[in-house]
Amino acid sequence: MFKKRAIIIPILISIAMILSGSVAFADADAGSSAYVRAEQLNLLGLLKGVGRGDYDMLREPTRAESVVMVLRLLGKEKEALQQPASHPFSDVPEWATRHIAYAYGNGLVKGVSARQFDAGSPVNSEQYITFLLRALRYSDGDDFAYGDSKILASKIGLLKGWIDKGAFLRSDMILLSYNAMCASLKDENVTLAEHLIKTEVCTDAQWRAALSLDSDAGILGPGYEWKSTVSITLASPDEFFNSLKNALETLPDEVLIYVPPWKEEEYLNHISAIYAHLMGYSNGYRVVDYPGSGKISMIPTYSESFKSLAYLQNPTIPVSDETKALAMRGLDIYMDKFSHENSEYGLVKSIHDYIADYLVYDMSGMPGTMDFDGALNTGTATCGGYSAMFQFFAGISGLECKTVFGFGVNAAGKSANHAWNMVKVDGNWYNIDVTWDDPVTNTGENIIKYDYFLISDDELSKGHTWDRKYYPEAPYSWN
Repeated sequence: MFKKRAIIIPILISIAMILSGSVAFADADAGSSAYVRAEQLNLLGLLKGVGRGDYDMLREPTRAESVVMVLRLLGKEKEALQQPASHPFSDVPEWATRHIAYAYGNGLVKGVSARQFDAGSPVNSEQYITFLLRALRYSDGDDFAYGDSKILASKIGLLKGWIDKGAFLRSDMILLSYNAMCASLKDENVTLAEHLIKTEVCTDAQWRAALSLDSDAGILGPGYEWKSTVSITLASPDEFFNSLKNALETLPDEVLIYVPPWKEEEYLNHISAIYAHLMGYSNGYRVVDYPGSGKISMIPTYSESFKSLAYLQNPTIPVSDETKALAMRGLDIYMDKFSHENSEYGLVKSIHDYIADYLVYDMSGMPGTMDFDGALNTGTATCGGYSAMFQFFAGISGLECKTVFGFGVNAAGKSANHAWNMVKVDGNWYNIDVTWDDPVTNTGENIIKYDYFLISDDELSKGHTWDRKYYPEAPYSWN
């Protein structure tokens, strides 16, 4: 079973190595892991999850939720709950009315009008950063203008490790909130964390325990957040692919799919049609449907490449000891072979060449060679193992990468199931087929080719076919 913060020392040591072996184009700042920052805030009693390490990080926070978060950062939640719920707004939910009354009365927040707070609307980054600056005792008008709050926030370290991707999610709120803990109060040589310790909102021991997790925050990306069950509701089959992909990214034990009643069989057929394009995450599933109920239960089986990468980005997710060992072995290879590269192109080429040199194509179809574990442990693989290994090393390196499932056409004109990858280099997507760049020779000679290295869709389509609507476009070959 899942145990919160069950992190063993070797993992912390190995993950900390990422910080010293950073790739130039990737942000290796400790602030890059929202999951670890959530755990740190939780240790301080400032952030509450919804159970078993779930912080609902993929959802947009509301204005009401952001006020509650800011009051906790100020150590004022208890005081707020003891105050009268007096404010002029008519749209504040009961659970947040005392928080908003306190924040409004103390000048931390304002309404969108005289009578409306807009409590249930998503908060944007500008609004939340403004809330945090006020919490750090900076004043609108005197210290910053609302539209320029990010300028001041950047100067005082509030935006450290944060990338503005447009949509503002709870993961962004968590990262910025942790940064606020490390920022100094206006005109004082005291950080917010030190202030909270002094005012006994949290203890020095809690803060030291939170800081001890910093080495875990070195893995690139926001980290994977495990959920026991994820529910998705679909109005048409067209929504299925992206909804299911997003659900699988949270590694649930079960996906509950709600569809129009008596349409269960139609949607089950659609699962069969699209699932091959999701095998970079999950390579199998079983389903139980309830005719007429509009409910389908899916139990996915995750690929070892995805589980291993997910474990490195969040060591609290429940995986087997074998997956942990596989992940750490992969991390050691990354540090030894690829961490020195200082360009995306150089990194992709190094991964391509390493895989082509390390693996031998398995003509016998040995069990397990379609996934990362079989490929890494045996040195032999079919196309699935080649692409899974590329997906793992690209993922741990911070590259955007996808595994493509389609068909390959051989010299005799026969088509067979095939897998390869797409990778983004310097802002553009390219196709890469390491399997076909590692040809089987009669002499056993190890030859590495580049015929399928960073090529366009048009070039690849001479020997490959795939359903392009599930994958990004790659209009150019690398020059």
